[in-house]
Amino acid sequence: MKLVVLDIDGTLTQTNDADTDCFVSALEECFALTNIETDWSLYTHSTDAGIMEELFHKHFRRSPSHDEIARMQNSFVSQLQLMHDSDEAAFISVAGAADFLACLFANKEWGSVLATGGWAASARFKLQAANLFVPCPIVSSDDGVSREAIIEQAIQTCLGFYRVDGFSRIVSVGDAIWDVNTAKTLRLSFVGIAQGARADRLRSLGASNLLADFTDLDEVFTALDEALEPAGISDSRQLVATARPQC
Repeated sequence: MKLVVLDIDGTLTQTNDADTDCFVSALEECFALTNIETDWSLYTHSTDAGIMEELFHKHFRRSPSHDEIARMQNSFVSQLQLMHDSDEAAFISVAGAADFLACLFANKEWGSVLATGGWAASARFKLQAANLFVPCPIVSSDDGVSREAIIEQAIQTCLGFYRVDGFSRIVSVGDAIWDVNTAKTLRLSFVGIAQGARADRLRSLGASNLLADFTDLDEVFTALDEALEPAGISDSRQLVATARPQC
């Protein structure tokens, strides 16, 4: 079996802007934090947990408590709900995503998992708002602070979910700088979902397999089969052995 690891925001859903606006609003509502840097690539870990941890150390010189994290998550989902109530168009799916997911879940050659840097509650809200049905596992920032930890956990989860000892091929699909960099670190094949300047940026970071969206299913599955590891791979990190192809 082969495995595809899917990002959510900007990859399956067009929710990057809604996600940023609501995350910032929740930080202000819960902790009175304002003027937040929203270029998430500048943070050590571009995940909800990592960003909150870094902001707390910057402003309060400590880590957030479990109760504070829960309060932030609840506020974040509430902010998303309010935005959805006023503008459903802010939560649409990427073109072709619904058909791609339906085809993917019916394909016995491919297993799938969603691995997001967002928290699980907000991720599920955005998927539901975008009318995307997802029966596969979802691994999130609740499961790891770094993108690498999240994807490693996603692969481990799938070993049990699909009852296999390994995968003959693992492909990461994402839209952002941190997605291609994580694929480099973990030595995963990568397909970028991006257009224009965003696609150019991913290409400059070594991504060679890029799609504008999921509208051409033949093109998508060909890309999954032919995707390469991003150029500039470092040998300093290896993916856990149990997730590599079994020989």
